[in-house]
Amino acid sequence: MNWQMCEEAIRLLSGIYRDVVLLLLLIGLWRVLFGRRIDKKSALLFGIIAAADLFMDYALNIHGILRYFIYMIVLAGYCRIRKISSWEKPVFLILFLYHLHTMSFLISICAYQAGTEKWQSLLDTSAENFMDRLYFQLSVLQIAYLLLYSLLVYVFFRIFKKIGQDMNEMAVWDLAFLSVLNVVGIILAYMIVHLTVVPLENEVFLLFENRRDSLWKVPAMAI
Repeated sequence: MNWQMCEEAIRLLSGIYRDVVLLLLLIGLWRVLFGRRIDKKSALLFGIIAAADLFMDYALNIHGILRYFIYMIVLAGYCRIRKISSWEKPVFLILFLYHLHTMSFLISICAYQAGTEKWQSLLDTSAENFMDRLYFQLSVLQIAYLLLYSLLVYVFFRIFKKIGQDMNEMAVWDLAFLSVLNVVGIILAYMIVHLTVVPLENEVFLLFENRRDSLWKVPAMAI
């Protein structure tokens, strides 16, 4: 079996897999926040959002923040047109959705990094099948990363479901107060991602290699 091709295929499909997980999370959060089943019009809306997300991500390469800002406007307009709620709830929904995604991603990527370094230290670089074993390792770790990401999203959603059903109509100040951690969490995630690899004058600073404690501090902050 060609493990290099397998690893590349998993890497390509991982983005689509995360998009599917986030679509299911969006539907779940919608049902919790609005207490509504998914009717035909809502299903059509989410289908359009899913198709548009894939197109903007893979065809147009539009940044995630901009894509989710568009979804925020679309959901807010949909809720107003159908008189489901005011604009505050759908705005909170998208911010919270993106927040859960970024926090789950941070925890999962730290676990992936730790697993990669531990497993690679056990490999014999002089072995004839070294590259096959390396790509096999990366394939397994990619799958483990996706499973952990899915598990975290599910756990965080279940926790929110316990309290989210009691949320009534939001006012502007409610949205501002409840979204502080969402915005801070998203900014934190992007700061950490940008600091992971920092080009210096004569070398490259790798966060997880130079600051080993980041492998547990980053997940701790995310949780």
